[in-house]
Amino acid sequence: MLGPPSNFANPGGPVPGGYYDSEGAGFGGRPAWPRVRVHTSGGENITTPGQDVLVDVANVLAAVGGPTKDAGLGNPARALFNAPPGDGMLHWARADFVRKTSTMTFGFFDTLRPQWGSTDTAPVFGIPTFTTGNGVDSGLRIRDIVVQLDPPQARQPAGTTVVLEMRGADTFDKSDILYDPATSDEPNDNPGPPVVTGRGNLLNVNYACEAYRYSTANTAGAPRVVATGLTRYVTEDQVGQIRNAATGLLPRFLNLRLVMTNNVDVTPALSPSLRSMNVVYRMEVPQ
Repeated sequence: MLGPPSNFANPGGPVPGGYYDSEGAGFGGRPAWPRVRVHTSGGENITTPGQDVLVDVANVLAAVGGPTKDAGLGNPARALFNAPPGDGMLHWARADFVRKTSTMTFGFFDTLRPQWGSTDTAPVFGIPTFTTGNGVDSGLRIRDIVVQLDPPQARQPAGTTVVLEMRGADTFDKSDILYDPATSDEPNDNPGPPVVTGRGNLLNVNYACEAYRYSTANTAGAPRVVATGLTRYVTEDQVGQIRNAATGLLPRFLNLRLVMTNNVDVTPALSPSLRSMNVVYRMEVPQ
């Protein structure tokens, strides 16, 4: 904007909260600033929330304005109003967004009980189960791990990739409770203590996506989810980087994610695909 903050409601002085130059220089009684742009802008539809205003730049030959956000002039719900075709606002940046990479993240799973699920009344550990007694850690850990993707990389469209990445953790809070989105509260950023009572973190995709952030001490001085041995993501050929230095074995809990990259250098763009994914591993007792 040219000039001081806008004076959209109080002729006696500027009112904070907006930026659009509805009063020209920003003060009542002064002439408007000269037009520095004429524009047709897309964005969120003011009259029909949830719908976008799209602009075909090759065929729009006259400026008609468009939705602009201003906390003082806009509507109460979204702070949007329709700016006129010509005004004193000047674009200082432009970005074109193309979806090149998509990431799909799974929750942490227990390598000792990889088939762990639940019924309405009790957990079902499935087969195989590598714990002893009543879920006691047997000490077994992964020595070798192999990832199988179908179709394989060699059969993906040219210039596209599908890569599986993995990371591990020795322990983390509520790793013995399955995540249930129907009954569990999610971690949140609201002021006050985080809402984590009763929330399971095993197979919790939301926790897996935020594991780094929740395991780091915040302003309260303690992490939201205490985790030990949390590693970075690595590909299959880098798995040695997350092995235990003393035993050479992998952490008990693993988290997988798929990174899918499109080829946006051709028209039309090419996308990879995936029919199935298998993770095969061999376990042993640390020596």
